[in-house]
Amino acid sequence: MKAVARLLCLTAAARLDLHEEGGHGVGNLIPTLVQHNFPGAQWPKVLVEWLGTLDPKK
Repeated sequence: MKAVARLLCLTAAARLDLHEEGGHGVGNLIPTLVQHNFPGAQWPKVLVEWLGTLDPKK
């Protein structure tokens, strides 16, 4: 979390999502978990959405 805070202080784009279930990369792309909206399996969708919010001029 400190790394994200430091990036934000530098006005760099950063986002950190924390989920109560799963660990780092647990079930990322296992189809059953994606279909049942397991939070840890949603990171590709969340990433694409977040990237769409960034200003390309920065």
